[in-house]
Amino acid sequence: MVFMCKYSVKKNIGRKLKMVTTSARFNLIKPDLLKIVKGAGVAAAGAVATVLLQMIPGIDFGPYTVAVVALNSVICNAILKFVSVNKY
Repeated sequence: MVFMCKYSVKKNIGRKLKMVTTSARFNLIKPDLLKIVKGAGVAAAGAVATVLLQMIPGIDFGPYTVAVVALNSVICNAILKFVSVNKY
């Protein structure tokens, strides 16, 4: 999906021309907001995974809970990248 706005720039990629959307400073456009929501979803999935892990009897992360949430967020993001189709 290619978004058009007044800040679009044409780049030559091989033989195809592709529109690259950019946003100006201090301005959020729809692709920016979608990336923010996706990142928040990954962070929330990491927090939920940590809560589910702590429900297992005998597991208590104590002061390391923050690190475990961060690690679970990275793992959730890796799983998301693994199961989705990525274009670069």
